[in-house]
Amino acid sequence: MMFKALLLQSWYNLSDQQLESQLARDLLFRRFVGIGWDDSVPDHSSIWRFRQKISEEGRLEYLLDRLNQGLTAADLYIKQGQVSIIDASVIEAKKSRPNKGADGKNTQDKEAGYNVKHSSDGRMKTTYGFKAYVNVNEDAFITSAITTAGNVHDSQCLEDLLTGTETAVYADSAYISHKHDALLKEKHIKNGILKRAYRNKPLTSDEKQHYGMVKPDT
Repeated sequence: MMFKALLLQSWYNLSDQQLESQLARDLLFRRFVGIGWDDSVPDHSSIWRFRQKISEEGRLEYLLDRLNQGLTAADLYIKQGQVSIIDASVIEAKKSRPNKGADGKNTQDKEAGYNVKHSSDGRMKTTYGFKAYVNVNEDAFITSAITTAGNVHDSQCLEDLLTGTETAVYADSAYISHKHDALLKEKHIKNGILKRAYRNKPLTSDEKQHYGMVKPDT
């Protein structure tokens, strides 16, 4: 039941608190995870503890493999030649504020970290917590996932998320690096990582055409 809840959290990009609320009020969510009409739902603390526990014990990857095996047996999932779509969600830690406990020590979660994200309007948002990285295929089935502290940069996690069976990888510009370009080229995987334009260094015509920003010459 808790693993199914984590799947919904990843698919719908929900925080622990949002997942708790959604499980409490959404009948489809309750039916998916197997919670009855009169049953209580797990609170956000229980969700956080479960995710941490299975990640630390290395059981998350095992559970995802079992899930994919079941989908494959039911002809609902094709492993070969898949497309990998990679992204990360920021999850705020339960103890995110730098408060002092009775012993005078900082009560912040020691395994978390600060994530700084710039929005489209130029504002900066800082969150103390974790990052959940997910690789889904073209059918939105999760093929791999890892959890890190919030201060880990996205570019450090792409290689660990690859399944070894993909023919193409798509991700946002946070995953750009020469290392990834070389890695995907070596493995003959189509590189769909978005390139970023910089001041005095706009995208080339070929790059704009690749991302559908301009029509190809006829």
